[in-house]
Amino acid sequence: MNLFDKKSLIDGNSTHIATVRPDGSPNLAVVADIKVLGEDRLLVSHNEMANTVNNIKHNPRVVLTSFDKNWGGAKIIRFC
Repeated sequence: MNLFDKKSLIDGNSTHIATVRPDGSPNLAVVADIKVLGEDRLLVSHNEMANTVNNIKHNPRVVLTSFDKNWGGAKIIRFC
């Protein structure tokens, strides 16, 4: 997946990030700020997200749900 294709939806918009804990249970966090840096790279503000960061280190599979500025549309983006 090329993240540049989703840049306008992701950059600066409200986003949730879902990860998997080492025990297999889900973890969902609200992202304070997110930006696309490359075709397969994101910059994610991780204030109060130590568990999310550890989950990604353990298992890089994540799902993002981004909402447009008016909360009128959402897009689910899966990374595997």
